Amino acid sequence: MVAVLDTGVDDTHPDLEGRVLPGWDFVNNDDDFMDDHPDRHGTRVAGIIAANTNNLLGIAGMDWNCKILPLKVLDNEGGGSTESVAAAIRYAVKQGADVINMSYGASSLSSLEREAIWEAYEAGVILVAASGNNASAVMYLAAYSPVISVGSTGQSDQVSSFSCYGKRLDLVAPGEDILSTGFDGGYDSGNGTSFSAPVVSGIAALMLGYNDELNSEQLEWMMEQTALSLTASGERDDYSGYGRVQPLLALQADGPDLSADVGNEKELATPLRLNVAVAETMDLPMEDDWFVIDIDHTMVLDVSLSSPSRMDMVVWIEKDEGEPPWEKEYDAVGEGGNEKFCFTTDAGRYYLNVYEYNGHWSEASYEIKVSGFVPVETVQLDQHEVDLLPDETVRLQAGVLPDNASNAIVSWQSSDADIAWVYDGIVSAVKPGTVLITASVGEFADQCVVNVKPAPVSDLHLLEASAEPGGYSIVLLFDENLSKVLSDTIKQQIQLSRGDAPYAPLADRDIVTVDEQRLIVQLQQSLSSENNYIKVAEGMILNLTGDRSNVEIQASLPVDEGCFIATAAFGSYLDSHVQTLRVFRDEILLNSAWGSWFVEQYYRFSPPIAGMIVSHPIWCNDLF
Repeated sequence: MVAVLDTGVDDTHPDLEGRVLPGWDFVNNDDDFMDDHPDRHGTRVAGIIAANTNNLLGIAGMDWNCKILPLKVLDNEGGGSTESVAAAIRYAVKQGADVINMSYGASSLSSLEREAIWEAYEAGVILVAASGNNASAVMYLAAYSPVISVGSTGQSDQVSSFSCYGKRLDLVAPGEDILSTGFDGGYDSGNGTSFSAPVVSGIAALMLGYNDELNSEQLEWMMEQTALSLTASGERDDYSGYGRVQPLLALQADGPDLSADVGNEKELATPLRLNVAVAETMDLPMEDDWFVIDIDHTMVLDVSLSSPSRMDMVVWIEKDEGEPPWEKEYDAVGEGGNEKFCFTTDAGRYYLNVYEYNGHWSEASYEIKVSGFVPVETVQLDQHEVDLLPDETVRLQAGVLPDNASNAIVSWQSSDADIAWVYDGIVSAVKPGTVLITASVGEFADQCVVNVKPAPVSDLHLLEASAEPGGYSIVLLFDENLSKVLSDTIKQQIQLSRGDAPYAPLADRDIVTVDEQRLIVQLQQSLSSENNYIKVAEGMILNLTGDRSNVEIQASLPVDEGCFIATAAFGSYLDSHVQTLRVFRDEILLNSAWGSWFVEQYYRFSPPIAGMIVSHPIWCNDLF
C-alpha cells in the first residue's frame, strides 16, 4: 500500500477504479479525500503509481497491483500545514502503509514533520519525496535524511533545469512531459519532481510485492546501486544523486553482502584497540556503525575519521557510566574530509557511532582510529644470528609488544658499519667480520649477531698445458683471464721436472708473463724431449677479480721432437720472426709436394742444427 500525501485523489477516475482505499482529509478533518485542486495534482501522482493496466484506457501505473491510501494534506490551492502533514504521516503508519509518497515541499525544516518522519522510518515505512522545482537546494520533506529525495530528468536523461539539487539528493527519475490521470476522468501531462517521486514510489511498491522482506535501507540501496549514473566518474553527485532509476535492474538486484559488516546497533558494537586503525564501509543508506573501546586509566584520546569522496562522515561518542551520561557529536568538516579531535577520558567504556550525515552509502571505505598512550613492554627481533657474504643483505623484523604501543619507532644501530651497516632493519654486509645489530625503542632493545663470511673462492681451471716446439716456452691456458699483476713470489712457486729429474725452481733468467688466459714461461734451457712436468703452488695464480685458485696446478708437458731452428735461436715461439716463418711453412711449403718433403727433412735434421745455433748466438744476427 502506498500512502499519497497530496491534494487528495479522485477515486472515480476510470483508470483508478478499484485501486483507491478509503482515506482521510487532514485539511478539513473528514473522510472526504476528493481531489479539488484545479490540476488534480494528487490524482496525477496516484495514477503514476497505480493506474490500471490492460484496460484499454489512458496509462499504466508503475505497479498495477498496489493500493493507494489517499491522505489530503493540501487544499485546492496547494497549501497546507506542518501539523496536517505530521498527522497524515502517523495515520499512514497506523494504517499499515508500506510507502509514503510526498510530492510537495517547503523551504524550511519543521520539528513536527521531522519527528513524524523519523517515527515512520523507524517503523520500517519507505519515505519518498520530490526534491522541488525551483532549481535550488533540496526542499523539505525531501531534505530529511530518512526520505528518498527524487529529482527530475528529461527524455534524454539530462537533469531537468528546474530540478532541486544538493547533498541530500538521492535519485532522479523522469519528470518531464509525464502523462497521467487528470480532471474529470481525463489525462494531462506535466513537468516537475512531483511526477518523478511517484515513479520511485511505484518501483518501491513493485519491489516489495516481489520480496516483502526487504527493509527500507536495502530497498533504497538496490535502487541506487542499479541506477544509471549520469556522472563521468560514476559517483553520486549533487545534481543527479546516484543516477536515474532503472526499475527492471532494481527488481533483479541482490541485496548487499553484509557478512563482514560491523555491528549496526550499540549492543553489537565492534571492539576497537588503541592506536589500531579499522577500515569499514557505509554499506547501506542510513547505516550506523557502532564501535566500543575500553579505557583503563585517565588519558588524552585522539580520534581520526576519514571520509570517502562525496561522503560526510560523522562520529558520535558516548559513555553510559556516570551521572549524567556523557555524549558528544563531532562533525567539523564536510564531504571527503577527515574528522580529527581529542578529548580527555576517565577509565571506562566508550561507544562510537559512525554515520554519514546525509544518509548516503559508498563502496569506498572510511577509516577510524582512536589513539592514546600505550607503553612499550619489549622489543624482539625475528633472528638473533645471521651469516652473510659481502654485498649480501638481510631484513630483520623487530616486533614491538604490545603491538599497539605508542611511539613504537624502532632505532637501528651497527657496532661496526665498516663490516655491515643497517638502515630500517635492512642489514648490508661489506667485508668479513662480526658485528652486533641492535634494534631499540627507548630503553628496550634486542640484538642480532651478523657474521660476514669471506666470499667463496672461484677456482681457476687449467684447460691445457703445452710446450712449444723446441721446449723453450711453456703455455698454461686457463678458463678465465688472469691478473696482470705478477711478482717474483709467483715465479718462485713454479717448479719444473725435466726428463724424470726432481722438481726444481725456475732459473733466474727464466721469464713469466701473462697474456689474457695464458700464463707463459720462457725458459733459457729447453725441456727434455719427454717426461716434463710443471707445477704451481696452491693459491699463487690470480684471476682478474682477485680470487686465488684453491688447488695446486700440476701438468705434464709433452714436447714435440721436431723444432724450428729459428725458435731455438730467438728463445721463444712468440718472437715475430718465428711467427713469420710459421706462416710461410703452413701457407706456402705445406701446400705443395716438394714443400712438404722439405718440411719433413727440416724437422728430421733441425735439432742438431738448433743446438749449434744455441751454442753460437752470434749467428742469429748474421742470419737475420
